[in-house]
Amino acid sequence: YSAPEYEIARHGSRIALIGAGNFFYRMADAADILEKEGFQPTLINPRCLSSLDTAALDALKDYDAVITAEDGIIDGGFGQKVAAYLSRYGTKVHCLGLPKEFPNEYAAADVVKACGLEPQQIATLAKSAL
Repeated sequence: YSAPEYEIARHGSRIALIGAGNFFYRMADAADILEKEGFQPTLINPRCLSSLDTAALDALKDYDAVITAEDGIIDGGFGQKVAAYLSRYGTKVHCLGLPKEFPNEYAAADVVKACGLEPQQIATLAKSAL
């Protein structure tokens, strides 16, 4: 068994954006927005969600904000694993994803926006966490 190794797509400081699955691309778009506004976020693609890359997470221990986004339910999800791990350092982690509910009918774009998962919403959250 070898431990998972996250892909560090961009190295930065103070803000880390970790996007699981297809939401990595939303985080990349949010990173672009932040960079245009003078921030240098770290952007991470975890690639493996069942185990944590503790070395990569340890490098984030002094960050002002870590934001995770996943294309699944938040409760018990990847972001909560990251938050639990980084809590030992007191690092603030904001977990974005879907609520644990099963709507009868919905428009995916509306759900994404309601959950704060649009790139501009993620960038705004990151700035407010500083």
